[in-house]
Amino acid sequence: MFAVYAALLTSPLAGKPSITDLRGLEAVSVVGFERLVKSLSARRPEWLPRAGRQAILHGASFPGALVLGAFQLAASGFELAAFEDEDAAFQWAGATSVQRDVAALRESLFAVPDIVRRVRVVFAAHDAPLSVAKLARTLGMSTRSLQRHLAAAGSSVRAERQAHVLARAEKLLADTDLDLAAIAAMVGLPSAGRLVALFKSQRKTTPDAWRRAAR
Repeated sequence: MFAVYAALLTSPLAGKPSITDLRGLEAVSVVGFERLVKSLSARRPEWLPRAGRQAILHGASFPGALVLGAFQLAASGFELAAFEDEDAAFQWAGATSVQRDVAALRESLFAVPDIVRRVRVVFAAHDAPLSVAKLARTLGMSTRSLQRHLAAAGSSVRAERQAHVLARAEKLLADTDLDLAAIAAMVGLPSAGRLVALFKSQRKTTPDAWRRAAR
């Protein structure tokens, strides 16, 4: 969340209204909460002149209330208001023209089964894919329970790990000039040959050909 605000307030969109939707927030770690409060407080002098109106949409959940409290505690001076009603939030922010598009985006994101979405969030937070045991511990469940829930959602740890590795490799291929061995190491594969085999299997092309097409 902090990274999103940092990117927003250093972009051409700085000064525009924004809406933070906390209604889908499921959990907040103590460490994450403390880091958010400290980061918001530390960057307040820099961000305050650049920030536009901040509408916070929240529900009745404890995690949402906790993050809302962090904003209210650390973001004093910002033009910030909290809402439970979506229409009121968009109207206050002057963003009713994009409300329908935002609702469609939210629906598409939450159409993904909860366990799959949570696994993808954890993988996205790590450069190299986690082991099944570490992934399960991070999610607060046993490996058997994780595998059972993913199977019920039509996925698996292997499929989600492979999708994560491919997405990260594609980004590195498109955005850098790193050779295949370096990219393979960065995404957790043992060799460039494994990276080539993965692309041939899943993308029906080679990493080099994919890179040329992406540029």
